[in-house]
Amino acid sequence: MYAVLTLSGKDSSLVLTGPFNARSYNNLSYKGTLLLKKKGNQAAIALVKKLEQLHLMGQLSFTPSTGETTKEAIVVTSTTATKEAELKKGNQFAEKNSPVVKQKAPVAVTPLRATPAAKLASRKIETVQTIGFVSDSIQLFLYDNGQVDGDTVSVILNGVTILPQQRLTEKAITYTIYTQPGMGDSLQLILYAENLGRIPPNTGLLVILDGEKRHEVRFSGDLQRNSAIQLKRQR
Repeated sequence: MYAVLTLSGKDSSLVLTGPFNARSYNNLSYKGTLLLKKKGNQAAIALVKKLEQLHLMGQLSFTPSTGETTKEAIVVTSTTATKEAELKKGNQFAEKNSPVVKQKAPVAVTPLRATPAAKLASRKIETVQTIGFVSDSIQLFLYDNGQVDGDTVSVILNGVTILPQQRLTEKAITYTIYTQPGMGDSLQLILYAENLGRIPPNTGLLVILDGEKRHEVRFSGDLQRNSAIQLKRQR
């Protein structure tokens, strides 16, 4: 569309008008006239009416403040006893008609578990699989195994929690292990069951990518035992 518009009027009565030519997607041509009118600020008009009802219009002046930014400052002046009485009357009206806001009592939020894998030492650890790796980085992808029922696990690498309290779904939870010389050639991954979900036991699928090699480990655990995967570097 191409149009030549003329601007006329001022303030709230601005008008843009003029002819236009347009061509549609199917190559049809159209001609016509555009007429755009500026709409007044209804919120500002409502505010003026309210100030008039409170008899405050004669007591307000709007002046710009000094400084780097310019803002509108409202200065209330009352130089006579009559204006003071009107202002007091207006304040009483405002207080009477102001809504009463009741403050709500604070709601306590209880975390799933204060410390991830809090009872690790008291549970039996079962090594379900030993996997060799050669890459300097190992990618982990953690899913729920089958039906999503709220299973939550923490993943522990050599005694350090790297993924705390992860709720398992069909969407992968990802983490990359960057192997360092000080970590040694043997890494232990423990899948700690934080709960049992709606259908015990706690079950999941861990996919391990070592470069182009892919390993799938299905694990399960409960409140007495944890599953573990042993990762051993191959040279």
